Amino acid sequence: MEKLLLLFFTITVIGMVYYVHLHPSSKESKIASLACYVAGGIRLPDLFEMKTPPDNSIYFIDTSCKSFTEGAVSIDPRQACAVESAALSNPDYQTYLLYTSSGFIGDESTLSGKLLHTLTEIKNVKLLWLNFTRLLEGTIVEDLYTSGKIQSSKFPVNTASNIASLLLLLKFGGIYLDLDFVIIRPFDDLASNFAVAESESVVNNAVLRSNLNDSGQEFIRSCLKELRGNAWGQNGPEIVTKVLEKMCNVTEINEMYQKNCSGVTVYPPDYFYPIDYKRWKLYFDSGHKNDLYHILASHGIRVWNMLSKDARSDSEESIYRAIAKAYCPQVYSIASEYF
Repeated sequence: MEKLLLLFFTITVIGMVYYVHLHPSSKESKIASLACYVAGGIRLPDLFEMKTPPDNSIYFIDTSCKSFTEGAVSIDPRQACAVESAALSNPDYQTYLLYTSSGFIGDESTLSGKLLHTLTEIKNVKLLWLNFTRLLEGTIVEDLYTSGKIQSSKFPVNTASNIASLLLLLKFGGIYLDLDFVIIRPFDDLASNFAVAESESVVNNAVLRSNLNDSGQEFIRSCLKELRGNAWGQNGPEIVTKVLEKMCNVTEINEMYQKNCSGVTVYPPDYFYPIDYKRWKLYFDSGHKNDLYHILASHGIRVWNMLSKDARSDSEESIYRAIAKAYCPQVYSIASEYF
């Protein structure tokens, strides 16, 4: 019965995609925005058909459907920098760049194709397809997808991304990172289960680590239980913060740093968020070179792409350019003007 329902849903979604293509003036359906997850086409190798990822794995996920319309999987320079920096800073870790949509790696005539080919030449980087339907199979959030609640939510791609990152950690263990980081230091000195506070009031889910022991699994399962298909604000940092407040038995974020929260460590913002989102322009402005020494003590930086994606620096002295040049050198040499 479940397979029949899934087949019905797949046919319906694909039909809606064709409707959108045939009626470009119509408003794109929320469901159609995730249609690439079940549509056919040339795909990268399937993560689930590869050797089980090791515990020391790093995951990046592209949950957009860009490749469904463009034919080739794509990446921008800042995203490519995140992948290269993570792989180079952690040479003993396997770094995965996962795409939920079909698509091939294009030739090097495009910037995206050139960046992806560069990443494939790094020995500990793999580009794979993430079978979203299979990822959800047998989990407590599977019904949110088969019922269409994720697809019809206000922010379906964001919701799908939050779910995918949690389920990867639940099924395989490892480290999840958003694609707007630059990694500076190796992860070897970090706890096997951790989250990082973004501020005094929020623990973010842009970087998470969980292993397959009881503590890590309980943390991830608790986050999944809090998921709601149609509530974007609850499906990210709010969930992680709520779960950890309970696991740590505290009401203030800064009280978490000194505690073992049922096997999960919570690090303060300077570990990965040395510059908060309100001050993101500091990464692109010149004249802040003195801040670089403090920032280099972090394990990584987040440049808050939702806010900074159109920002560029004209100065080689900017913090972002200096860090990108040092920690994703191949990507920077190809597309320095994007930093």
